[in-house]
Amino acid sequence: MLDYEMVGFDNALHMWRVTYQDPENGAEFVFLTTDGTLQPGVVALLYRLRWKIEKTFNTFKSKLHLTKAWANGNTAQEIQAHFSALAHNLLALLLHRLAAQHDINEQKLVARHEAAADGATTGDRPHHPFYFVAKLALQLSCQFIRLVRTLLRHPVPWEVALPLFKLRLAAYI
Repeated sequence: MLDYEMVGFDNALHMWRVTYQDPENGAEFVFLTTDGTLQPGVVALLYRLRWKIEKTFNTFKSKLHLTKAWANGNTAQEIQAHFSALAHNLLALLLHRLAAQHDINEQKLVARHEAAADGATTGDRPHHPFYFVAKLALQLSCQFIRLVRTLLRHPVPWEVALPLFKLRLAAYI
C-alpha cells in the first residue's frame, strides 16, 4: 500500500482512495471504495476478483454464445443465469477430470500455474493464498469448448474422444 486517504464531495458522501502497488510487478493502482473498513490489500484483491468475474461473463457471451436472453421475465433470466453457470462448471469439471484421470492438461493453464508457482514469493514476503485464487481462476479455451460442442453434436465413444482432447489441449492450433 502506498496511500490510503478519505476523499469526498461534502459531509454526506465520503469515499476512500487506495493507492496500491502490486508486489509482483510494481505496477501502481488507484481504487475508490465506500467501505472504509476494508484493508487496502483486500480492496485490490476484490478489484482483481471483479476482473476475473468479467472474464467469466466474457466466456459466457463469446465462447458459449450466450448473448441473448431467453425471455424478458426475472424468473426466466435467473434460470438462464443458473444454466449458464452450470454449463461453465460442467466444462470446468470435465477439464479437471481429464487432467486428474487421464493426464490430459490444457497447456496454457499448465504454463500459467507454473509461472504462479515460480512467483510464489516477492522478495522475502509470501503472497496471501487468496492472491492465487484470483490469479488462477479457470478460463476455458475456445479450442476446448469447440471440441466439447463438436462431440455433443456428433457423439463418439469415450476411447475415441480422449485422444482428441489430448491433441487439442496439448497445443494451440
